[in-house]
Amino acid sequence: MSWRVLGTSDVGDSTHYGGFDMAKISRYLTAVANVDTVDIDSNTFFRDSRLKFKNGAVSVTMRTGTINANTDLYVPNPTGSTSATILTDNSTATLTNKTMTAWDNTMLGFDTFPSVKKTGMIPCGATTGGGVGTGLLNGFIDMPTVPTRGQDVTFGSYWRYATGTTANTPTGLRIPARWILKEWLPYFRCKTRVATTTANTRQYVGMMFEPQVPATDSPMDSNDSGVLVGWRSTDTNIQVFINSGTTTASSTPSVVNTAVPKSTAVRQYEIMFTSASNCRIRILDGNGTTQLGSTLNLTTNLPADAMAPSMSMSDTTTTSNNYDTFFMEMYQSL
Repeated sequence: MSWRVLGTSDVGDSTHYGGFDMAKISRYLTAVANVDTVDIDSNTFFRDSRLKFKNGAVSVTMRTGTINANTDLYVPNPTGSTSATILTDNSTATLTNKTMTAWDNTMLGFDTFPSVKKTGMIPCGATTGGGVGTGLLNGFIDMPTVPTRGQDVTFGSYWRYATGTTANTPTGLRIPARWILKEWLPYFRCKTRVATTTANTRQYVGMMFEPQVPATDSPMDSNDSGVLVGWRSTDTNIQVFINSGTTTASSTPSVVNTAVPKSTAVRQYEIMFTSASNCRIRILDGNGTTQLGSTLNLTTNLPADAMAPSMSMSDTTTTSNNYDTFFMEMYQSL
């Protein structure tokens, strides 16, 4: 809409509007620069999508359709005379002068005090063996033997396990005790590579009632609680295996196809209970920068008993197959 600007020569007097006065309003509403400085001190409402910020031909629309309560929104105050930028949830920015308490926030990627989160890590670095793990993951067991150490220029240091020449040999590492409950909102993540071939192999990573995932195409029976990501020897794609069974109440394990093909490439697997009724599954590339396939949010047949973490593979043949592990990490709220 164009606001007409007419009669600007009539400036009026102390008791009468002139054309110049009305033209000022029209010019202000037609994007004429520096017409005047406007100071608004009255309630002004903008309906959903009606407040827009424009820079040349580019405009940003403020959406208010999700507002469902009469609350105040405070604009942050920059420190001193320093200018600042308001942070959004999907923008690249460096934060300064912030104080974050770990007990009031969910913070990923570093250790916190046990009063906030219990954490653990197996770094798969220069030293090998079961005593290398920290926190929740200390005291793990190597299968079938202590691995050798290797370096990958792209993906970092790793431990190399091997199935050997005996078919159906569990290979990798496991924790010999179960203590994890979904109510404690556990987070599990690992980085692995089935290095030789995926043919005739099985890989299962995650958490399960049995302290050792069996080297079969049936990783869970009806009385096993757990959530595992991997594949059976007959699968083409990576699957999620989940079951709520307990020692006193059986359940049929669910198998969910992720549609992500199994591969000899390095992969990261993430299992996160965002609540006791939702389990989030993600598969990422070796560096964790690209998600493969879609995020799965599983809400049924969730594990109802204690679990132990595991990262293992097996081979149905008598030809030795290498299995590389780069790290395992986890935390839980209690």
